[in-house]
Amino acid sequence: MENDANPHPALIQPMDQNVIQNIKLGYRKLLLANILNDPVHNENLVKTLKNVNSKDVVLNLANCWAPMSTLLINKSWKNLFPNFIDSEVEENVQTEEIQLASLINQLQNTNPMSNTEALQWAAEADDSLARNEILTDDEIIRTVTAEDDDDDDVTPVNPIKISHSEAVSALITSLHWAEEQNFEAHEIMLL
Repeated sequence: MENDANPHPALIQPMDQNVIQNIKLGYRKLLLANILNDPVHNENLVKTLKNVNSKDVVLNLANCWAPMSTLLINKSWKNLFPNFIDSEVEENVQTEEIQLASLINQLQNTNPMSNTEALQWAAEADDSLARNEILTDDEIIRTVTAEDDDDDDVTPVNPIKISHSEAVSALITSLHWAEEQNFEAHEIMLL
């Protein structure tokens, strides 16, 4: 990558992005549907989102991938292999418009959102993710080891010193208490 500032994104990302965009929108739709299907979603949205596990993510992605048409996937390679797709087939490929607005409006009871606004919101989510810092493996390792070093800085709590006579006195007191509570002999021996 000699020239990272290449103005032609087709050279950097040669595949058509419709497949990826459809999967992302489908995933967001399924995530919103799962939130709405959760009986406590009105009570605590953050808790509902925290309950989403890796299995749910993988299943939702698989459910988004399954309806992806072969023609749309083939079309995504047209920038790399222009002769791979017939022009007649290209015209028949349509991207599914996902109705996110109805799901979002169910989630928020204020300010109804049109489907155009919902799709714009979904596209902006990708932009905000792109602005996040992506760490290399070395940076992740440095960050984790730095956090481990911070844990070593914790000063140990000085334990309270208990004398032998105080320990014997406490044991005798607990034995008297156990006898008063009518504990069995084998239970008292466990003390």
